[in-house]
Amino acid sequence: MASSLLKLGFDVERTLGEGGFGCVVLVSNPLRAIKVIERGDAQAEVSFMKKLQHRNIVQFYDSFCLEATTAIVMEYAANGNVMMELERSTKAGLWLEEAAVLRWISEEVTAVGYMHGLGILHRDIKNENFLIAGDGRLLLTDFGASIQLGTAQEVIEGAHIGTLLYMAPEICGKKVAKYSIASDMWALGCSFFEMMSGGSPPYLTADESKLRVVICTEKLVDADGPFAPEMKDLCRDMLSRKPAKRPHTEAVLHSLPRSAPDWSSFFPQVEVKQHDWGWFFPTVEEEAIQKSSCGFGNITEHVRKAMISWIGDVASKTLPSG
Repeated sequence: MASSLLKLGFDVERTLGEGGFGCVVLVSNPLRAIKVIERGDAQAEVSFMKKLQHRNIVQFYDSFCLEATTAIVMEYAANGNVMMELERSTKAGLWLEEAAVLRWISEEVTAVGYMHGLGILHRDIKNENFLIAGDGRLLLTDFGASIQLGTAQEVIEGAHIGTLLYMAPEICGKKVAKYSIASDMWALGCSFFEMMSGGSPPYLTADESKLRVVICTEKLVDADGPFAPEMKDLCRDMLSRKPAKRPHTEAVLHSLPRSAPDWSSFFPQVEVKQHDWGWFFPTVEEEAIQKSSCGFGNITEHVRKAMISWIGDVASKTLPSG
């Protein structure tokens, strides 16, 4: 495959990954990642990537036919993925800092909320699919399993798609899987749990032969990391076995502890200053956010307003009285 790309004039650096999907190759001048997959599987993924324009979703640049495959040219994430970082920290005997977990889950929820606002389910959310860009942003990738909803309440029945460890009970526990916004939220809950447990899943076993029964019937374990109780409570809500009880993305953003991540990464044109008494946002205005060059103006209305409300709440609680 590398030789075919070389013939087309690409400067191939190395192979970044290989799997059942195909392979991903790093090219330079300019630095890009090229995902090469079977042509029949590529059309829908390319279509979704063209629609999705957000700072926490990997940027699509181009696609073209390459022999019997399709090559997708996309943004290169220089720092691996979230699961790799969790495994690295665990191996070193360290927990992630709470601020890092808050930032990461905020960015994951924001990316998924943007997709849901466009009526798109991802259907394979996991920390391995959140890449880490050179500037530290998380980038959601791999839209090969994604599907378009007709309405926000729609439940789509079909074959089992995704990664078993992150499948909701209404998917892995049924002969016919039922996909909805709630099933994506379960997968986000699993990702959140992993951040607070050193990469471990919320189950007593990861044995695939037993996992379907465990997900559907057995008590989930508690995250054992040194994190705020409200973070663990929120994660538990996201992992409710009743789909209707799982919070949507805007509710998750509202419920995260108020020791928020560095929001300057989300709002580069909104001045953010830190004082002894906490964070101060001098100009938290929707107009400034809409005009921001970071891509946040593309986020769906309900998630954008939720984050604005959160910031306002932080400011009101940290500003000194009088």
